[in-house]
Amino acid sequence: DLENAGVSVHKDEDPNSVVFQIPVQEKTLSELDLELRELQQVDTDVILNLLNDYLTIVKKYNISIVRKLENSSNPFVYKSFFPKEIAKKTNTLIPLIGKDGINIFNSSTITSIVTSPKVLNYSISLDSNIVSYLERYFQGKEVQVDESFSLLIAQKVNFDITPYLVEQFIVGYENMGKSFRLNDKSKAQEGIFKNIEIVHKNLPFLIRDKEEFIKEISSYMNNQAMSFFRYYNINRLTLIILLKSRILFPSKGKKSKAHIMKRKEYILESLTNLNVPLSNRLLKLILLFWKDDNYEFFNKVRTYAPHTKEKKYLENISNTARDMLICTLPSTLSVEKVFPILYTKDKALAKAFEDMQPDYILNINVPNHVNQDNHVYCDFQKEYYGVEELKKFFTEESHKKRMTYVENFSFLFSNMVKKEEKELIELLKR
Repeated sequence: DLENAGVSVHKDEDPNSVVFQIPVQEKTLSELDLELRELQQVDTDVILNLLNDYLTIVKKYNISIVRKLENSSNPFVYKSFFPKEIAKKTNTLIPLIGKDGINIFNSSTITSIVTSPKVLNYSISLDSNIVSYLERYFQGKEVQVDESFSLLIAQKVNFDITPYLVEQFIVGYENMGKSFRLNDKSKAQEGIFKNIEIVHKNLPFLIRDKEEFIKEISSYMNNQAMSFFRYYNINRLTLIILLKSRILFPSKGKKSKAHIMKRKEYILESLTNLNVPLSNRLLKLILLFWKDDNYEFFNKVRTYAPHTKEKKYLENISNTARDMLICTLPSTLSVEKVFPILYTKDKALAKAFEDMQPDYILNINVPNHVNQDNHVYCDFQKEYYGVEELKKFFTEESHKKRMTYVENFSFLFSNMVKKEEKELIELLKR
């Protein structure tokens, strides 16, 4: 009976004794994922103890966790500090996660004592407004940069213009369609490449040769073009659904909250029916929308007065969707390769990027799967997964439905955007 139960029974060297070997049940990746999702408290010791319990799994899948810097006397907590210029909290330099630095947990850090923390290899990400601003500054025009930014230039940290280029790609997509690509021979793109050259000349990028730099970024951006167009449309489609929910389920007064749940159900049901994949960062932005009806990030599109011109309003939708893309794009990246610290003078964008800092970032390397970071928010249990009316939108079946078009890279959701946009305008004009 014992052998049937998996217990190994054999005689010892001592003829009067018998050895029983009870197999140890190996922990699984699914069990670790479940325990992480059910965490009520996320601090360094909790994560450290949990990963040690699953050390075999952590090593097998090269699992890493990044969270905001926390003071801890535990010698196995790896700390990486941001330069003081970033930690000054100037409201223009916003890290992806953390304010003063981060803690990093992986199979190496949790099994070895780190006595001298290293500075993280991050990139200062520049949006369109900042690139235009710096272009004028470096040409001696009457603009000034923040003192903290000047010090960062002097330190020769790495800079990244991906947000700027993504925004230019979306403008090109709006004007020329999905065929738009970066082309330094195009007269229509002279302004883009002029900005690139000026910024590259005056800032310490990793690639110092101008021609090599332009070739490298053009190749990367052009290869990712369809993905950028798709992510933009996903954000735009989500924004339109959010705005429709406000019209269909208006507030009945300051004390009334019934409309909020109706909006939540409508938004999640609509996006699921449209097969829209929802990253955690996009879900967080949705959460910010319905928790504060006056959230500044959505100011440009919140109202549609009788005198509002339809063309201008649709432009505002496009601009807000581009900002949403900048906020949600980190979901497609790996912090091991790029750790963005957004530099922007757009206060609403900066506030949203800061409010979207996750509780921790989880990276799991599963064979034959795209290696991406999972941005985890502990309030999702209370706001999404644990809400009876919303549970149905987070089942395996709903998730699979929203992932219908993920493998079809040519599917851009563009027709859906046009249809929903038309319905929104009709609702606004009633």
